[in-house]
Amino acid sequence: MELNEKMYLANNAICSWLSENLDIDDNKLLRSPNISIESIYSKASSDIPNVKEICNQNCIFKMLKAIFPCITKSKLKENGVFILSVKGVKFDLQPGENIRFADINKYVPQQWNVLENTTTTLTLGYLSIEKFNGNSVLMELKIGSDRLIGLFVAGKAINLSDFFIGKSITFTLKSLKGLFKSLRTIGLCYGATLETNESDIFSSSKLCVKEICLTDTKSKNE
Repeated sequence: MELNEKMYLANNAICSWLSENLDIDDNKLLRSPNISIESIYSKASSDIPNVKEICNQNCIFKMLKAIFPCITKSKLKENGVFILSVKGVKFDLQPGENIRFADINKYVPQQWNVLENTTTTLTLGYLSIEKFNGNSVLMELKIGSDRLIGLFVAGKAINLSDFFIGKSITFTLKSLKGLFKSLRTIGLCYGATLETNESDIFSSSKLCVKEICLTDTKSKNE
């Protein structure tokens, strides 16, 4: 069993699985096919046997919409019954190209900046679009040479398991790209005032995309 498979099993990391094993279907010559949520369950179950218990179909769609904003919801008819499906994505189940830890910084999306790069830790920073007290909030991603990852918002550690994201990655281009795609499911709630001396409060929508609130102000779930 490969490391990324262990990660999925250990952390129920369905968001990581979706980010790594699905991709945008950008074929301009062929009409994008429907992919049923049931087919996603079927393929994911080899890595996450209890995937249906973790997320219902609406939960899966909400995650996919956050990861791939261009997708659309559709219905696919199978055996005379309409089932929930999505358009605009395709399966990509092939293993990714291996990369060295020292080269990860070369493949970072342009929205992220390298804050620190040592032989053991790569620290990346992203300034939020949302404003708190008129200022953006820094999201920090730490990737270790031991393959472990950590996420911090306004200097506070975030439990990735709360967002169904694995706590480690494999050093492949596919896994790295999947990591950044999975982070799209994490958003800061609107209307809050930043008070860094107060505890984080996590607000979960009914459809499994969570927001991080930096005070006890109620968040607006989308």
